[in-house]
Amino acid sequence: MGSAALSVLCLPQVYDDAVKSRAEEMRSFYQSLAEIGDEGKMKRAQQAIQGHFREWLQSTGKSRQLADLARMAHSGQMTDGMLT
Repeated sequence: MGSAALSVLCLPQVYDDAVKSRAEEMRSFYQSLAEIGDEGKMKRAQQAIQGHFREWLQSTGKSRQLADLARMAHSGQMTDGMLT
């Protein structure tokens, strides 16, 4: 194989539409955050987001996976995002 062939993955239109919708939601969310002018309000918004994220991590069981990744990164088992 002299040259790598480019593989094209065709996804259903509903998936493409969902990705575009999510991207627009995120742009709108970031714009709303950027418009918060008051430092106290920004800090409360960040705390609320972090709190909900922690709740999500715990309710989905992802907090353990995140802790395991952090432990591996700290111990040097990960380089450039790859497990060694």
